[in-house]
Amino acid sequence: MKVRALAAAAVMAAGTLAGVLAAGAPAASAGTGAAAGGAAIPVRHFNVGGNPGAAAVDPGRGAVWVGTGSAVVRIREATQRIAARVKFDGYFVAVDPSRGVVWTVNQAYGTLAEISEQTNKVIRTVAVNALIEGLAVDPRTGTVWVTTGGSLVELSEATGKVLHRSVLVSNVQFKAPYGVAADPNRGVVWVVIEQDNRPAVDGLLVEYKESAHRVIRKVPLGTGITSIAVDATHGTVWAATWSQTVRIVRESTGRVKTLSDIPNGGTGVAIDPVARRVLITGTQGTGGLIWIVSETTDKVVGQVPVGFEPVLPAVDPRTHNAYVPINFRASVTEFRV
Repeated sequence: MKVRALAAAAVMAAGTLAGVLAAGAPAASAGTGAAAGGAAIPVRHFNVGGNPGAAAVDPGRGAVWVGTGSAVVRIREATQRIAARVKFDGYFVAVDPSRGVVWTVNQAYGTLAEISEQTNKVIRTVAVNALIEGLAVDPRTGTVWVTTGGSLVELSEATGKVLHRSVLVSNVQFKAPYGVAADPNRGVVWVVIEQDNRPAVDGLLVEYKESAHRVIRKVPLGTGITSIAVDATHGTVWAATWSQTVRIVRESTGRVKTLSDIPNGGTGVAIDPVARRVLITGTQGTGGLIWIVSETTDKVVGQVPVGFEPVLPAVDPRTHNAYVPINFRASVTEFRV
């Protein structure tokens, strides 16, 4: 199942565990992962309710935001406790720390919500009126980016209005854009365009220039791309795939490096550019597994087993805490990279 299908299923199933926890202390359990050399990695698992799908971090405020499909949950890093639960059926989440807002998506209904980090309340909602497959924010330009149908849509954070809609795929029966990530340093947005259950159709990673509103490069990555993350500091894009590989794209050249020794069956990627660590989430056998990869050596330096499907993670580059939503298990796994 691709991430987008998993997300849709989470939205439909959301609500069955809604209200499991009110704001306050999460029900937590401890565990361990393994770092290279056999050292233990302390791990915390705690309940957030719903069907967690994506996490985002505001390092300056020490806040972690998790979309659960039935609510958007705020976790305070200092205490590892739930600080707020915002009533909106959000799944994807993205933070703009400079404006102190969180953007989230009701994927099935094509609706975005802007949440104030000061009040923990929804400021406004914006209707795109189509299934949303991906979400990203560029704080430098004050724009929100979503993929829907065959298009990449740009919205203004100031007004909530659609600024531009670019058609990336004309025949959405066979290909569709979904995963999206912004690089504020270069003023570009990277978009995954993947086949729709057609193994013969290769996937692409396209680079879209924000100011020009056009695709400036297409990078073939093969089939099974599931999720991407940008390291704007070091100029790389990391892609997890269902094809048991990890692809690294150098932004300056478009060259691709394939890591074939990480059998991830990937679902999510997150990067800590300070610690130079990358999280790859996926499945192995009948359980979920989180790989911790060194950016400097491209080698696995740790693994964290989890009970089910780890999805779209986030890492705080100040504390180096990682937060990984576990889909259909109402929980988030936390550890230090």
